[in-house]
Amino acid sequence: MLKLRYFSLLFVVTLAVAWACMAGVPRLINYQGTITGSGGPLDGTYDLTFYVYADSTGGSPLWTELHDNVPVTYGLFNVILGRYVSIPDPLFEIDERWIAVKVDADPEMEPRMRITAVPWTMRAALAESSLVSAPDGDWTFAGGDIYRPAGNVGIGVSMPAQMLDVAGTAQMTGFKMPTGAVNGYVLTADAVGAGSWQALPPPGSDSDWIITGPNMYSGVAGNVGVGTSSPTAKLTATTAGNNAVLGTHTPSGNYGYLGTTDYGAYGYHNSGNEGRLGEVNAGVWGRNNAGHFGYLGGPSLGAYGRHGTSQNYGQLGATLYGVYGYHQTSGCYGYIGGDTCGVYGYSNVAARAGVYGQGGGINGYGVRGQHNASGNFGLIGHSSAGVMGRCYDAGHSGVIGYYGSNIGSLGKGSSGVDGWSVAGYGVHGGSTSGYAGYFDGDVHITGTLSKAHGSFLIDHPLDPENKVLRHMFVESPENLCIYRGKIALDAAGEGTVELPSYFKALTKEEEATVTLTPIGRPFVAGYEWRPGFASFTVYGEPGREVSWVAYADRDDPVARMLTKPVEEDKGPDNKVCNRGELLNPEAYGYPESSGRDYRFGERRIR
Repeated sequence: MLKLRYFSLLFVVTLAVAWACMAGVPRLINYQGTITGSGGPLDGTYDLTFYVYADSTGGSPLWTELHDNVPVTYGLFNVILGRYVSIPDPLFEIDERWIAVKVDADPEMEPRMRITAVPWTMRAALAESSLVSAPDGDWTFAGGDIYRPAGNVGIGVSMPAQMLDVAGTAQMTGFKMPTGAVNGYVLTADAVGAGSWQALPPPGSDSDWIITGPNMYSGVAGNVGVGTSSPTAKLTATTAGNNAVLGTHTPSGNYGYLGTTDYGAYGYHNSGNEGRLGEVNAGVWGRNNAGHFGYLGGPSLGAYGRHGTSQNYGQLGATLYGVYGYHQTSGCYGYIGGDTCGVYGYSNVAARAGVYGQGGGINGYGVRGQHNASGNFGLIGHSSAGVMGRCYDAGHSGVIGYYGSNIGSLGKGSSGVDGWSVAGYGVHGGSTSGYAGYFDGDVHITGTLSKAHGSFLIDHPLDPENKVLRHMFVESPENLCIYRGKIALDAAGEGTVELPSYFKALTKEEEATVTLTPIGRPFVAGYEWRPGFASFTVYGEPGREVSWVAYADRDDPVARMLTKPVEEDKGPDNKVCNRGELLNPEAYGYPESSGRDYRFGERRIR
């Protein structure tokens, strides 16, 4: 069984004044409802028939209309009643009317729904004809005109005092006075407010001003006021408009303003150059015809300039620095007098410098920085060194560089210290009584480590707070690799030692040797390499233990690339030391000062 869940009625009503055209109120009702069946809300298209009755049950319909193929979506439909069968005015003369709906060939759905107040607004149409059919005796209608022969008309006032008395503001596109209105006259009012047309007073002069043709001048000293009755200068102009004073040069088109809305003064040259004084965001602003512009006395800058084509710009007197410059294309920038440093430069372009300085002459340098109190200084681009720093305090560093949170000598790339040289020293350090180099952490070397002497130094295990323990490095003319261990011999007096899996790849395994030492009472022991040289068998007394040490010369690709000869001649081709120079002059009795250049840490004995 179909059920009507709800419905609503909407009307469009047009109100008209008595003298408007006789357009009728639309006799249309917007009707909505929801239909459900046993399976829930309906979907599809249905023929809907609508009936209006005088009572909730029984009787014959007063009005009927069929709407076919009405779309119903999830039970919801919407139709406009009166679209096919007009709704007569008497239908809603009384206040009780009931509506019923039938879907396709099904019976009318029950119960009928009572129609509420909205449709009775159509009765308002009767008001349209009431004034026209029975006008007031004082008014006459003639076609589209309405008039009265005598009396006053009031709008917003109940007792008009004039022929037309408006209590408020009257708006019109124009007005006309029947007499006195001729060309050049102005409308004026007398003391009681009566208006009339009057001619403009003729130009004249008082005792101070003289008018001759288009010129006017004063024969005595005084001030001129425009827009003010109290001028304070020779010319004082005030205005509520855009410009107080405008000056234009007719042949060239150059012009200027004084006292504009946005600035105190403005000037323009026909070439396209312009300037302003006292504007909102700057004391002085200027731009030329190439698009270059700048200003002085900005809200946060003392001065600003920008190139119109490249868009490179510079600032003076900013909040964070004295001078700032920015290159638009590369993104490079720099400043002088910042809150953290005197000079800063940044470059985002490969092979370009953040800060560049150039110097010449003996002992000249590109950049020098000095600390006044301590006398410490640093040089960049010195005649004898790329970077040199000197510190007079033994507890501090000559040069310190930072990369991220790392601290080093010269910060570059991802390193705290980065030095590189084709033929000389990448990094050279020296010290008279301290360390020439100090590493707090792991050290990695991709090349060959050469040294005159070596040891490891640790806190003494038995007295770590008061002593240190030093062991010397084991040194050999070979790239010696050592492996050691113990082996228990079986009942046959044999045992096999397996060496690390990388043994063959790392060493000259065919030349490797083994040393055996019986543990406990001496006995004869021997060994034999097994095929492939990855293991060896030890022979001795059954059930005994033997300690063993295997020695092999390193022979991997890195060792073959970096291994140096045991003996070398000094000479110009030897980057360690030239002929006639000593690596350690003090060991041969030479004073330390005679072999050291304190500026650059070089030691030379001739």
